[in-house]
Amino acid sequence: MADRVRVPRCRPRGGRRDHRAAGTAHHHSHRRRGALIIGVVGHAAAWPLIAATSSAWIVAVLLAAIGASQTLITTVNAGLRQLLVPADMLGRTIAGFRAVANSASPAGAVIGGLIATELGLRGPLFAAGLILGVAVAASWWLLLRRR
Repeated sequence: MADRVRVPRCRPRGGRRDHRAAGTAHHHSHRRRGALIIGVVGHAAAWPLIAATSSAWIVAVLLAAIGASQTLITTVNAGLRQLLVPADMLGRTIAGFRAVANSASPAGAVIGGLIATELGLRGPLFAAGLILGVAVAASWWLLLRRR
């Protein structure tokens, strides 16, 4: 009997949310959605502003704002995933998210290069703002809806 080793479970029985009160995840998801809206709108608005200015100082401030908004978006997305996705589906959800995000990057680079060839170096910046703006507009109802 003494040489038996008990292996602890990786997660509590019943999944990740057993110990939480029923409304806690719902309450936190609405608070995080506000931060997500600020992040995506700021990110989408900054790229055309960068394209429209010739001041290096303004560009530096806008790039810092893009970095901050991207950090906010990434952090809020991770938190919402952990709150809203069932524990047994979390790994698959993260893998699917990364597959889509990472496979879109090379396509975006090629499209950005083609736009820069045709419209100059400011063209991809305007296009980035336009594409992000369309994405925000298309998902706006998801960001604002209440569950």
